[in-house]
Amino acid sequence: MIAYQIVDFDNPVSVEYHKISKDSFRPAIEKGLISEIRGVQCVTPKTLHKYEDMFNWCKDKTHMKKFNGDITPTEKAGNISHWLLMKEQSKLDVGERFFIMEHDAFMLNSFKFEKAMDFMLKHDLSYANLGLFMSCYSYNTETAAYCWYLLTEGAFPINCGPYGVAERLFKTYADRVLKPRNYDGKEYTFMTHYKDMAHIGFGKTAKEMFNVYNWNPPKGASLEFRLPSTQVISKRLSITQEHSGYAESILKEPWKRSPAFAVLD
Repeated sequence: MIAYQIVDFDNPVSVEYHKISKDSFRPAIEKGLISEIRGVQCVTPKTLHKYEDMFNWCKDKTHMKKFNGDITPTEKAGNISHWLLMKEQSKLDVGERFFIMEHDAFMLNSFKFEKAMDFMLKHDLSYANLGLFMSCYSYNTETAAYCWYLLTEGAFPINCGPYGVAERLFKTYADRVLKPRNYDGKEYTFMTHYKDMAHIGFGKTAKEMFNVYNWNPPKGASLEFRLPSTQVISKRLSITQEHSGYAESILKEPWKRSPAFAVLD
């Protein structure tokens, strides 16, 4: 499988993260799990005007915004960068898929990655998230097409970041498309990480997605997968995206936002 990685080639920091990321995924490439990590120019605030009016932007509902709840231009550009690759996934033949990666995707363990990838392919998962937040994930073709339709034709409300939008899109697809078809007889239709950001959960219904997304894994549960990849933050490089609503300490030291980040320097 090929991986398309969202990069701002006009930003030296983004380009350096792209190089760090590719180096970390070298074991997966050597094993033949990923054929290539190909950088794709992201949408930026300068190019946002080309796409912004295609989507239904709403006030942020995550309660992270201190002021008026508006989604910033860099956050909008980041969202759209993901969705344009979703659109490309929708054009592929049934059974074909690729990974979508952010420039800071970081491999933790190639054996765990292979195990999760095998599970994704075995069950033809509609939505398979193998990384932290939206750093490394994949849709199957039908899911990508339906979600792109919701975003551009269905006035789907965008009131959070791409990770939350992806969860809501999948739940809508599961209820409206998969449930009436009895989930096509599948045992599983999604995988994504639990709230603990350490373990991957899986299921098939919108309710099961809600539970995995919002809760930690049950105590004593048999957990088959641990998160095989994450996001990396270099203290030297810091980050490239402007976020609003975070505490000043997090803005100064963004690597403290999640204990699941891989931290360099």
